[in-house]
Amino acid sequence: MNFSFKKTVFIFLAGFLGFFLLRLGFGYLLYPEGEVIGRYNPMNTQSDFAEYKARNIARQKTKQVSTSPSAAPLSVDQRYEKVANMSMVSEEFEEDSKSLRETIKQYKALVQFEQSNGLAGSRSIQLALGVNPANFDQIIDDLKKLAKLKSLQVNKTDKTNEYKTLQATQLSLTKSRDALLALKSREAKVAEMIGLEERILEIEQRIQDLGVNLGDFDSENEFVTVKLTLYEVAKSSVRHVSIINRSFTAFVFAVKYYGIFVLTFLMFLIGTLAAAKILEIGLRIKNKPAGA
Repeated sequence: MNFSFKKTVFIFLAGFLGFFLLRLGFGYLLYPEGEVIGRYNPMNTQSDFAEYKARNIARQKTKQVSTSPSAAPLSVDQRYEKVANMSMVSEEFEEDSKSLRETIKQYKALVQFEQSNGLAGSRSIQLALGVNPANFDQIIDDLKKLAKLKSLQVNKTDKTNEYKTLQATQLSLTKSRDALLALKSREAKVAEMIGLEERILEIEQRIQDLGVNLGDFDSENEFVTVKLTLYEVAKSSVRHVSIINRSFTAFVFAVKYYGIFVLTFLMFLIGTLAAAKILEIGLRIKNKPAGA
């Protein structure tokens, strides 16, 4: 009985020591030099640029192969919108902001939107850039080198059908306006002339609005878009953790989780023994001779 008790205590202490050493070793593996503090992980590094209203459209001539072998390839004048959304964090905000400006100047990108937020230590800057389509990939690569990249998303949307629809609508309205202008030379009642003039003015306004929308497709405005957000973060530092602190953390871990393990094991053992006892009593009752 004495040997069994000592053996039980030895097994219990060995298990506790195993949990303690496991947690202590994990602490050294995760933080070999100490605890890293000052890290910054923004919950949302994807800005919506709600106040940014500009729109950049680019052109791309492509050749579409015909299904007929004898037919020449068709030239397609594609209009598309391409937008890159980038977010980065910087521990050297002043220097990285300066480098960002130099990169923008180097590629002759057009700053179409700019917004700065926060005070020193937690600042951010949002920029929307109009970029020459030929420089899109290269400027993205150079911007990624300025600071730590947190997210990058590139979307390309075809706008060819939209452009053709705007052109067709403008042509139709122009014809309608010219037809109404021709009617002005005819004699009519004052009320009819006033209604005709109002109708002409309404069509003129719609033509002007379409002209503004078609202006986005002009070669002079041929850009793709880069939306960039740069966040300022605190510098990471390492705080030394003593062996006493590491040991205390490992001890608390071992007490908590080894206690849960032992308690769970005891409940399982008691449940198993109880089930075996109930099964034994049931078999005795079943095998008991009749009338005994």
